[in-house]
Amino acid sequence: METRIETSTLAALRSFLSIAANFPIEIMLIGTMARQFGFDEPRRLSPRRTQDWDFAARATDWDDYFRFLSALEKAGYRVNRDAGVAFHPTGTQFDLLPFSGVLETDGMIRHPGDPRSAMDGRFYEEAWRQHNHHTLAEDIRLSLPDVPSYVALKLVAWSERGFHKHAADVLHVLQHKDALS
Repeated sequence: METRIETSTLAALRSFLSIAANFPIEIMLIGTMARQFGFDEPRRLSPRRTQDWDFAARATDWDDYFRFLSALEKAGYRVNRDAGVAFHPTGTQFDLLPFSGVLETDGMIRHPGDPRSAMDGRFYEEAWRQHNHHTLAEDIRLSLPDVPSYVALKLVAWSERGFHKHAADVLHVLQHKDALS
């Protein structure tokens, strides 16, 4: 069952990825859409609907990450720097989580605007090392975590943020574990 993406969303993705390509930042799809493309579609499972695109941004440091956000703003995106959210002019939402060069020595990600907001970032680098590619359109190739990395990232998110949607995503993969073989 192939996911149908609206033309406006494809245009927003092209724009977003094109801007990212101008920076020392590598982008990996990590949210529900990563599950759809990396797990559900190949196994012909029904997709879960979502309104946003969650990406991990492998940045060399906070400066490069913020320069990327500034470039999105210059391109007409509405950006909330503290929340790591960018809205394309069409309304498509991109949630961004920086990792790699922004990790502190304890492996945590702490946003400079809110040092109390700590998130374990160690698993993102491993997920990047194990990432796969998904061709969404002829000119849109996405990096996404392999299934074990996806589950690990969801377990960390569930543990730290407590949202039940993360637990539901893990449960979904486990319920269809026979499809992994």
